[in-house]
Amino acid sequence: PMPTELLHAPPLTLAGRFPPQQAVVSLDPATHNPELNLWAEFSNGVATALQVSEAPGAEVTRGWILHHRSETATGGQVAMNTHAGFLFGLGLRGTLRVLRVADCVHRYLHEQHDATTVA
Repeated sequence: PMPTELLHAPPLTLAGRFPPQQAVVSLDPATHNPELNLWAEFSNGVATALQVSEAPGAEVTRGWILHHRSETATGGQVAMNTHAGFLFGLGLRGTLRVLRVADCVHRYLHEQHDATTVA
């Protein structure tokens, strides 16, 4: 990825087909507790991180990861859950080693956000 290029997680789709009629059933976010989407948003972030290219010259840097974190500061709970999944996905790829221990402890664990702590 380019150092200034942000990856954006696609919006979570809350609709699906119901067999045998093939009717589309949509879940209205206003009628259920937003906490029900926590792990779906987390998984959405993991999927986004797993799409990061390993092309020559495309390097995941500390600044690039922290730049994504700064974008979640204004995005609310959904953005924090998605970013936590993004961190987890980067960890699965082995790219979190570019972060310092202070980044992990101060910037992420200090927030006491459950999904980020899991990541």
